[in-house]
Amino acid sequence: MTLLELERPVATGHDDEIQTWEDLMATERGERQKRLREAGMPADVAANSYDAEELVRRGVSTDGGFGFAAGQSMRLFCARPGGRGQPTTLCEVVLRECPKPAQETPKAEISAAKWKTLAPALAAEFNGRLREERVKAGKWVSTRALAVREDFGKEAVLLAWAVEGLDDEDEDGLRTAVAAWSSLAPEERWWLYLMANARHGDMADGRGKGWRAALGTALCWREATEGREALVAPRVEAEQALHAARGRPALRKKGD
Repeated sequence: MTLLELERPVATGHDDEIQTWEDLMATERGERQKRLREAGMPADVAANSYDAEELVRRGVSTDGGFGFAAGQSMRLFCARPGGRGQPTTLCEVVLRECPKPAQETPKAEISAAKWKTLAPALAAEFNGRLREERVKAGKWVSTRALAVREDFGKEAVLLAWAVEGLDDEDEDGLRTAVAAWSSLAPEERWWLYLMANARHGDMADGRGKGWRAALGTALCWREATEGREALVAPRVEAEQALHAARGRPALRKKGD
């Protein structure tokens, strides 16, 4: 029996002869958690039964992913590897209250050649922040889809959109894009993603349009990283001063 098949029982005055709604809910919850444990989900993840089961059903693993745990948020991204030599697809996943199904939307497709350059840069950025938060680091794998926290997912899609117009062999362009992307603060990446996604966020139809097209020019331009230290340093110093004024620990500079 599933939640979709349940109807709230009508009181008959014989409470000892019927299973209450709360009992039925508890039974369904227990059965779902059992299925999750049998599927290899950790106990703390299985406790968030609906979210976890939706991810299992979609083949999305939180084990080894980047910062997402079931029950943490109703939104996340996932990286779906296509297999040896095939593209990796970044998808946005919106979990919904049962019985509504989850919604998964492909946002960017990255060729194997580009992913080879982008993946290490993304992992280094995300894991650096996860370690500061005392959260377990993640690692990309080629055998299963991995859950990615929403903010990280937006940043990964932003970089993927920036390089989608480059040839796979354009290693200089890819390195330039990674360097320019790395020089941005997370908040700047979120804002750029918001602007590009607002009207042209469809994986195929949005390609080469509006803000999304501008990302390629802004981040892949060969001179995009020239003098970027002169631009980044004052911002870092300002942030350091602001944190000091508020009595917070100083920010670390990249490379420190």
